[in-house]
Amino acid sequence: MRPAEEIDKLVKKLRYKASAETHNRILGNVMQALEKKEKQKSGATAPSIWRIIMKSSITKLAAAVVLIVGVVIFSLIVSPGVTFADVIKPLFEAKTFAYDLLVGGEGGPVARDHVSGNRIRRTMSTGPNIVLIIDADAAKVLRLDTAGKTAALVDIAGPLEKHARDYIAFVRETIERLMADPNFEPKEQFQRQIDGRKAIGYSLGNDRERITILADAETGALVQIELEWGREICILKNFEFNIPISENQISLDPPAGYTMRRTQMDFSKLSEKDLIESLRVWAKYLRDGTFPPQLLKQEYIKQIPLFRQKIGGLSIPDAEKEQLGNYFIQGMMFIQILNEMEWHYAGAGVKLGDAETAIVWYRPEGSETYRVIYGDLSVKDVAEENLPK
Repeated sequence: MRPAEEIDKLVKKLRYKASAETHNRILGNVMQALEKKEKQKSGATAPSIWRIIMKSSITKLAAAVVLIVGVVIFSLIVSPGVTFADVIKPLFEAKTFAYDLLVGGEGGPVARDHVSGNRIRRTMSTGPNIVLIIDADAAKVLRLDTAGKTAALVDIAGPLEKHARDYIAFVRETIERLMADPNFEPKEQFQRQIDGRKAIGYSLGNDRERITILADAETGALVQIELEWGREICILKNFEFNIPISENQISLDPPAGYTMRRTQMDFSKLSEKDLIESLRVWAKYLRDGTFPPQLLKQEYIKQIPLFRQKIGGLSIPDAEKEQLGNYFIQGMMFIQILNEMEWHYAGAGVKLGDAETAIVWYRPEGSETYRVIYGDLSVKDVAEENLPK
């Protein structure tokens, strides 16, 4: 059985809940496939190029010059000694790791993730006193307020894994899936300067889902991973592998002395209503009656401190405050569904109550018409030729 066939067989079984042994076995197959391709390439391609050069009488006379210039140019676009296998190896071998997560790319909100097994400890820059312990397999999130010594254990219904996953696991799965294609040949595609370091880059995927992996051009050490899903962008950087992470750091049991409560969030039935109510929260409570400049995940995350301040100061029952919080978050989650469709946002600066101005329109899968949401949060079905210009 070819290595690619073996990888394909294993990937179908793997997804996100594979054991460490399975990951190690797949790593071995990935490395074997890569090494085989690299040997074939170095053994067959290079001599053929040289034979082409030497067949020409003109290039024979200038062979030395061509060779010198070729070596110089080649050194600018290829990093000798660094292979794709070297770059991805720590992603598969590490048992624990940490990274900075930049939501929306450079300049967006930053989280620090510490990952061990299926547990993630996430601390956001927008709320340094808030720590999330995420267990995607168990569909639970423990929210710790380290300043107020309070804890909330949230039971999640719906696709938690898709929205709060371990991003390294996603990168692994994508590489494994691509390596199942016997025609896949990872190549260094470009170079870039990152924080004063020369980095080589590999771009994998398609227009809807793409991973760009950048590594130190000399050592092959991972520098940055860029993830793109439609309009959403995340950057992973400042990696640490095989670091000590204690059970207490990722436990779903709150530390001693914390006040504990339990709640639920349901992402299994996200709908247009969630988006509408989320937009209402934006305009009514966060922006003095106007809609936000953009409708992206990073914009929601940036507003979390303001949301706590504004909603926390309302003279309404706690249950109503919690409902507003649910609307806000569920609206953000619905945007993930929109990213699978054709959609547009034009609500920047539009006032809540403006019944004439369209702020969001999208076409549900299989529909011949678009759903159009207006500034008064009413909704109409509109033919494509009648959409806002």
